[in-house]
Amino acid sequence: MGIAGIGLWSPTCQSATAWVQRQSETELAVPRGGVLPAMQRRRASALTRAALDAAVQAAAGLAGEPLNLAMPAVVFGSAWGETSALGELLSQLREPGSELSPTRFAASVHNAGIGQLSIATGQQGFATSLAAGEATLAMALFEAQSLLASGEKDVLLVVADAEPPNFLSSLRCSPFAVAVWLTASVPHGAPALGPLEQGVMLPMQGDIPVDLQQNPCRFALALVDAVLGGRVAHVALGASWSVKVTPAMGAA
Repeated sequence: MGIAGIGLWSPTCQSATAWVQRQSETELAVPRGGVLPAMQRRRASALTRAALDAAVQAAAGLAGEPLNLAMPAVVFGSAWGETSALGELLSQLREPGSELSPTRFAASVHNAGIGQLSIATGQQGFATSLAAGEATLAMALFEAQSLLASGEKDVLLVVADAEPPNFLSSLRCSPFAVAVWLTASVPHGAPALGPLEQGVMLPMQGDIPVDLQQNPCRFALALVDAVLGGRVAHVALGASWSVKVTPAMGAA
């Protein structure tokens, strides 16, 4: 399984390259969601915009050749999903005589982000979203590998999470997203992923920014480091799952 592109968004690192080089911004940024039309962009949650920003980066391609976002199947993983929009709807229910916004409801479902991506890019292929707690990254990768094994040539894997409302969880974290463009074949000189492995609890590699230490998608940071670091590595994906990353086909 090859890797044709990768992207990352966090408030202090707005690209995968910036993260690998540890080029953190002192001022916190907000995700743009630039692929969306202006009206949809204003309505989209921070989670959706972060996921789309990471996806656009992945579509730039590691080889410098742009990839078509309308082409791949899409797998979106998020442990919490669109809980910020859900929180707004629940708060509205508490107000006497209030009417729920259909627009906000559409933004509160778990697959809101990939729906926005599909509309903005014209993607009409397979798309799915899933949640698996601390194993969200691993299960999203498992789904992507299954799609490639069943005949898909390209799969865009996106994992993203943002802080849930206080009344739903005490966990605090910044919005964060990583996107990986996976291919059934491994292009010459491209990084590659092996099959998922389970049963060995590997330590979390690398440093985790304080604002992401409670984000369920934090395991993707080490994946980005391994893919762009040009080295063979076994990367912990959470919940005793791991995967081997090789810098090129045939690397040991």
